[in-house]
Amino acid sequence: MSIRMSAVLGACALVFSSACDTTSSVDSADLSPAVVTSPLTLAPNAWQVDFTNPGTSAATAVDMPIDERVIDAIDAATTSIDIAVYGFDHPAITQAVLRAFSRGIAVRFVGHGDELATSNGLKAIQQAGVPMVLRPSTALMHHKFLVVDGHIVAFGSMNFTTYAADQNDENLVFADSAELATVFGGEFNQMFAGKFGAKKVARAVRPTVALDGGSVAVHFSLKEDIVMRLCEVLASV
Repeated sequence: MSIRMSAVLGACALVFSSACDTTSSVDSADLSPAVVTSPLTLAPNAWQVDFTNPGTSAATAVDMPIDERVIDAIDAATTSIDIAVYGFDHPAITQAVLRAFSRGIAVRFVGHGDELATSNGLKAIQQAGVPMVLRPSTALMHHKFLVVDGHIVAFGSMNFTTYAADQNDENLVFADSAELATVFGGEFNQMFAGKFGAKKVARAVRPTVALDGGSVAVHFSLKEDIVMRLCEVLASV
């Protein structure tokens, strides 16, 4: 049979379709996140998802490698890094961005204007000269995604903040796909040109991207009706 999973991630929606073997079974214990310390390594068209595990208090939280995955991707960059994220104050991620910029990587940042006053991370990369476009405070730039070297993409619910990584229930999907990077890159380029919300130009083509195990369709607000698309997926189950 075919299984379709949908998620709303920041200001975009993801629809994943794959084949499913109905004879297999999954033990509920297998669904608990495991602590994985290996660096981010992805084959072409491969993907993985990482979760935070904050526990019920600071004492019971588990330090998951989700923020280290982001740092791995940034440190491995050889040509370009585009970051679109609402919250940005994670010290180690900030330092990774500064390292990349200092070694000549073309770094660009899109964020939300109100965050600049309180975010040490935003202030640090702005002072370093990282090209930055911030959406005015009339509405939110609520994306959380990263595109590296035109083929590595990270996207999901997690802001690049210590609070998100250590205290919130969050997720990030990491994928190695030039086609998926082109999709997110198009969204980034519009915002970097100052086109937010209703000012964005609707995409004429909304491709489905093949990844290992299935395919992914990405939809962006506001020019695309994410709610209607999710309703269509739910109605088809």
